[in-house]
Amino acid sequence: MKTMTVSTLAVGALFWINPRAGMDAPRIDKLEQNTRTVEWATTTRATIGQQSSRKIRVSGPWMGFVTSATTSNGVSARNIVREWDKVSMTLDAAASSARGDMTLRLNINCPPPPVNLDCASSKGLPVKVFETGPINGISPSGVVPANTVVTFDLTGQALNVAKLNPRLLSLRNASIISRTSTTMRVRGTTPSCGYIDVALTDESGDGEYVYRKGGSLQAVLAGTICGSSLAPPGMAQHYCYPPTTWSPALNACVQP
Repeated sequence: MKTMTVSTLAVGALFWINPRAGMDAPRIDKLEQNTRTVEWATTTRATIGQQSSRKIRVSGPWMGFVTSATTSNGVSARNIVREWDKVSMTLDAAASSARGDMTLRLNINCPPPPVNLDCASSKGLPVKVFETGPINGISPSGVVPANTVVTFDLTGQALNVAKLNPRLLSLRNASIISRTSTTMRVRGTTPSCGYIDVALTDESGDGEYVYRKGGSLQAVLAGTICGSSLAPPGMAQHYCYPPTTWSPALNACVQP
């Protein structure tokens, strides 16, 4: 009885200091997430890429009593910090998390009667999971001509829901010619030098989460490394736009 009385007084003091901490059923009044460009961006649902993490902050009645989240679809929560009617946490999504909309259950530790009012044991948090591939193969690979229109064939996973990511794409005037769940054909103009990144992202997202590179993905170099260095000796493959062929002596594509 003494423990319950102390707890009741503590919760009552909380409501006196901050009436918004309770009085209504659990509700999300404000959802914010940390992004690549903004520390806290207001959103209607938390977004996260497969095999990624995202820090979020949730405000509303009883949110300060959230103690955990029930893992679902490979999405879990850690580093939970409560503050009055607000809770912050870090969401983690597994590589196997299915793409699309889902609900993550936030578990609430309601205070004892009579001050629990309309408290409930949980509240659903809307979450959207973005696809992140990976990309496992690219052809041609090795050295390709610089400043040349080249068609690349990609292989990987979930390429049918991917789009080009302009933020990281190193091809100019690039476009997707075709795509299936495991293949994609992209055409664009190579840069004047340096490594080429045919960067992809989920077509439903804003480009923050990119498709991962598989461990066996080959490197592609436009001509030479930018600067005076030549391509590494290990990159023995060379691609020339037909009908030209590679000349080792000239280290360039030449007409037959």
